[in-house]
Amino acid sequence: MRRMWAAGAAILMCLTLGGLAEAAATTPLGFNFTMDSGAEAARGGRGQVVPIPLWKTTSTMTAVRYGTPGFPSKAVARAAKGEVNFFYCGANTAGSTARQRVRIRGRNSLIDRGGLALATTVRIGSSSTDGDAGQMIVRFINGAGDTIGQLQTETVQATGGSMPRIKTSGPIPAGTRALQVILKGTGTAGTSCDVYFDNVSVKLVRGTS
Repeated sequence: MRRMWAAGAAILMCLTLGGLAEAAATTPLGFNFTMDSGAEAARGGRGQVVPIPLWKTTSTMTAVRYGTPGFPSKAVARAAKGEVNFFYCGANTAGSTARQRVRIRGRNSLIDRGGLALATTVRIGSSSTDGDAGQMIVRFINGAGDTIGQLQTETVQATGGSMPRIKTSGPIPAGTRALQVILKGTGTAGTSCDVYFDNVSVKLVRGTS
């Protein structure tokens, strides 16, 4: 009986691993394929700069825990469908970014004939009224590593501490092989850049062709 169970488990594992490998070979449509889309892999602090795994950050971009005094509350987290952490632009900076590069797999022919588009959503908020602003930008990267276009959200300012859901969409240019997702906060040098991001979502969807 144990041998039969072990054999069955081995077969199931092989099928599962095979399915995962097949899924990894092709970027699925309609699914968010950014990694750590809410900075949950970071050890969220109280405003001090901490590393955010899977993201490359500049300047003071960091992860902060909801409910930290002076930052979005746990009630804001519930309203924004956030979890424990969010991205924060940082203190004493004129701006910062978090960047992630994502490869598109198995979709070259569909992209090149105009069959795919990009749909993005992100939560962006700012408690500031002095011009601090946040935006998400997605750059389209070709096989040589060059930027051949970009899709960007509106610029968000002065939301009163709430984090509205910002959406945008657009066609993927022929030749695109990867995306660079950028969370960009801007502020005034010498002051805090009170801009927050959460729930980054980037999905491949069918285009109009």
